[in-house]
Amino acid sequence: MKYYTNIRKVSLSVFFIFIALGVVLYAYNQSKNFLSGPQIDIISPENNEKFNKPLITVRGVASNISKLKLNGRQIYIDENENFNEELLLQDGYNIITLHAYDKFKRETIETREVILIENPLNTTNLEFIKINIEENGNKENKSE
Repeated sequence: MKYYTNIRKVSLSVFFIFIALGVVLYAYNQSKNFLSGPQIDIISPENNEKFNKPLITVRGVASNISKLKLNGRQIYIDENENFNEELLLQDGYNIITLHAYDKFKRETIETREVILIENPLNTTNLEFIKINIEENGNKENKSE
């Protein structure tokens, strides 16, 4: 009988140890989001990347967030925590800023500096040059 009660005490102790271990692991798993804060990983564009077209796509992954902003405008992530947003660059130097906030109002900021180098001889400029040449040619012909 004494042997039976010792086994019962040991098995109950092991059971409660596993329950306690499960509670600790669950608490750790739930608290790691709190401890790590919002995370942003920008896949593209790269820092100091140069573009020759003004429309680019900003891609990346944002985890542990409640809100995400791209240059002050709120954007959204999909079910896999990915974001994919088009952005119109100005000619020259541009700074892309992403702000991520978690439910505890903590903030993470990531920036990328990119450069738009538009071809000065794009089709719009060629049309303008063509019209100016034609107008100047007509003025010269009229004066002769």
